Amino acid sequence: GGGNQQWQVPALYRTAEVSGRMVVGDSAFVPSVNDFVLFNHGGDGFYRVNYPTDVRARLAEGFADLVPAERYTLLTDTWANVLAGETPAAEYLSLISALGEEQQPDVWGVAVAGISELDRVISSDDRPVLQSLVRGLVGDKVEELGWVPESEETDQQRRLRALVLRTAGTLGDDAAVQREAENVFAVVQDGPGAADGDVADAAIGIVAANGGIAEFERLLELRSGAQNPQDDVRYLRAAAAVPDRATAARLIRMVLAGEVRSQDSNWVIARLLGHREIGPAVWEMVKENWDHLLAAMPAQHKRRMLDLIMYRSEPDVAVDIESWLTDHPFPASEQFTAQQLERLRVRVGLRERESSRLGDAIVRGRLKP
Repeated sequence: GGGNQQWQVPALYRTAEVSGRMVVGDSAFVPSVNDFVLFNHGGDGFYRVNYPTDVRARLAEGFADLVPAERYTLLTDTWANVLAGETPAAEYLSLISALGEEQQPDVWGVAVAGISELDRVISSDDRPVLQSLVRGLVGDKVEELGWVPESEETDQQRRLRALVLRTAGTLGDDAAVQREAENVFAVVQDGPGAADGDVADAAIGIVAANGGIAEFERLLELRSGAQNPQDDVRYLRAAAAVPDRATAARLIRMVLAGEVRSQDSNWVIARLLGHREIGPAVWEMVKENWDHLLAAMPAQHKRRMLDLIMYRSEPDVAVDIESWLTDHPFPASEQFTAQQLERLRVRVGLRERESSRLGDAIVRGRLKP
């Protein structure tokens, strides 16, 4: 839906005493100030809920008592309202501080995805404070899970380990995790099976995200010796994460020269465009090589190089992107382009609202790093 239309939405809810169902329509459901109330009981409904601050705080206090689908939905609802400008990002960070003993990688994944978006828009001056908050959030899990899987572990535990390690080493800028990732990366180069696959992927990602030209060159060497397409993509994906303009330019030249498989060229460009530090410079390179880059991609994949364009939320860059895509439309992709530009506008709004005030919220102690 959209515009001024109103919809009748059947909803399940529960309070501390009862559970029930209702139709949300013209009249609002208003709980008493002392109520614990959760909408979308069970987490199966296809609608969003925006809780008042005090109600969300009570849900955070009882977060561990919610079923996994409810915890997941509460986080996604809150993040959706942050993007919509209905909820300050500080409230989202306060909510994810309730994760505590969370064992579900999907729930952690939602939390980390929101942090990653905030990391893209927060002021560079305030970024270290957000990184400190991230280290506090995942530090206990990193210590609990470590780097070496136990023989009896589930796939869920292995996924969670990789996620928290990568989060600590990238979004958290954790020096100890980064050093251990370098050690694991050295072992990975000994060949297949030298390290646990999930841990190896996390280590490679951490090294790439904190690397430079030397790491980039080593990743390309490993790619050249890849024994299968999966390893080729693994090292190419990591190379595209290196935060360096020169390496980004090198990858673009590789795409143009056919040194990257045509079916991979779109996501390589997309990842470069979405990069926090070098994305604006990459956009200029993409414009300079627009026609040649499109010629290097299969017709059905061309538009996918815009998959992460929403992260170019710097206001001047965003305006330039809209103007360029108006003048250089993708054939038969009008709706897709419009959707990507709408996502971009949403992130421009997020940056405008949160770039300064989020850091202020953390610094002033409303959130504890």
